[in-house]
Amino acid sequence: MTEGPSVKAEPLNDPRYAHGGMARHAAIVMTATVFSRLLGMLRQSVIGARFGTSDEFAAYAAAFGIPDTIYLLVIGGALASAFIPVFSAYLARRDDAGAWKLASRVLNLALLASLVAAGLAFLLAPLLVRWVVAPGFAPPLQALTVRLVRLLLLQPILLGLGGIGMAILNTFRRFLLPSLAPLVYNLSIIGGALFLAPRWGIDGLVAGVLIGAGLYVLVMLPGLRLCRMRYHFSWDWRGPGVREVGRLLAPRLLGQMAFQLNFIAIRALASFETQESLAVGALEYAYRLLYLPLGILGVSLGTVSFPTLAEQANAGRMDAFRTTLNRVLRVVLFLSLPATTLLLVLRVPIVQLLFEREAFGPADTAATAQAFSFFVLELSAACLLEIVVRAFYALHDTRTPVIWGVVAVVGNVALGVVLRPALGFAGLALGFSLATIVQTAALLFLLWRRIEETRAGHLLQSGLRSLGAALLAAAAVWLSWPRIMALFGGPSLVSQLLRLGGAGLLGGGLYLALAALLRSPEIGEAWELLRRRNRAA
Repeated sequence: MTEGPSVKAEPLNDPRYAHGGMARHAAIVMTATVFSRLLGMLRQSVIGARFGTSDEFAAYAAAFGIPDTIYLLVIGGALASAFIPVFSAYLARRDDAGAWKLASRVLNLALLASLVAAGLAFLLAPLLVRWVVAPGFAPPLQALTVRLVRLLLLQPILLGLGGIGMAILNTFRRFLLPSLAPLVYNLSIIGGALFLAPRWGIDGLVAGVLIGAGLYVLVMLPGLRLCRMRYHFSWDWRGPGVREVGRLLAPRLLGQMAFQLNFIAIRALASFETQESLAVGALEYAYRLLYLPLGILGVSLGTVSFPTLAEQANAGRMDAFRTTLNRVLRVVLFLSLPATTLLLVLRVPIVQLLFEREAFGPADTAATAQAFSFFVLELSAACLLEIVVRAFYALHDTRTPVIWGVVAVVGNVALGVVLRPALGFAGLALGFSLATIVQTAALLFLLWRRIEETRAGHLLQSGLRSLGAALLAAAAVWLSWPRIMALFGGPSLVSQLLRLGGAGLLGGGLYLALAALLRSPEIGEAWELLRRRNRAA
């Protein structure tokens, strides 16, 4: 995938550029990332305690499909990754005027596009909800979903503006404010659930979302002032810089949209369940729970490995590319397989710890744990997918991942339609996981064929070795769970933490011991990759 001009020069004497070295930047980003993950889970826990799997939460979850789609289509994270290389090239050439004109034009055009998209969504909300987002909801619940869609349409506009500001600040290596913005956003939603929802119901939660999106933008403003940003009221989309951003943007958008359509399809099919609110809510909580290990393992290791893969591919060092890819894939399996088995065994106590309180009752826990048990089957495949897609990008191929992303959407919908009658909403989670597994296997096969990889058997051997150790460790935890319950019984939060902590230490320790006994080289390789992740953060 083309990343724009490769320019290393930087105006080091320019006071707009933050200094302090990689170590300080890494500390800022890592600390903020940890807090953001924790706040994200706390946010879901607070929302669950307030709303459980009620009609209001189901409408809220379904309504978010439309604002999220607008955000991804117009000003999503893909825009930042397409904008930064072009903006950086202007700055490296000392063309500040051209850089700020480019930033202003991209900002203005993105704002215009998002306003048009939001306006159309506002007008068409009843049709979108009835035929796309939640076709199975009863009319009163559809009416609530339409109202929430219209209220939430301001959120993607504000987050998009903040995202462009974040991209500018990251270009100038100012990481503090961009790292704080997601924390402020999450805290605002938590505040809305705690303080506004008791009085205003679901509207209080929506208010927290909108206030957080506004604060997300405001947090960026002091940093943009320090960067001496100069705004131009220009809409010229024909300039070379804007066209280059558009060229880089298109394939990224298609890839992001494939995933978004997957989850819209799941919610839409879940809306036909007899207990539609329970089905939609359980799927939402379960996938949010899955995203935590997926982000830590798949996204983090993909982020660390991508620069190396891109550099080796660009230099034509394909032997090194194959070696790096093989090592990273083996490490991903080494880390994700035990996570999968332990999460599967401990799914009920994990959901109880995170969600079961107040409005979130035992029935909600059972439904969420059931959905999670099928979602977690895709964890290893989804983590591998993060690496494989980036490997295609490093080879300047964006078409193949997009094609298979579309195939996955079609497969997800087809499997959901087939499996839902027999398994209910859990069948939708299973269909989602199976589609991801097939997508990953197909892309991995195509990648191996393209790079003429002859050591594919090494990955299979490594995966089977890790799977065997993971299954034994999970079995030990399952057999030991009654004893752990006896040692740390009780419904208190401390008792729940001690139970899960003890089970996790037992499973993780046994897995590492078995891996060492089997002389798994992935132990040292995983440690080295995690150290590189910390240095690259």
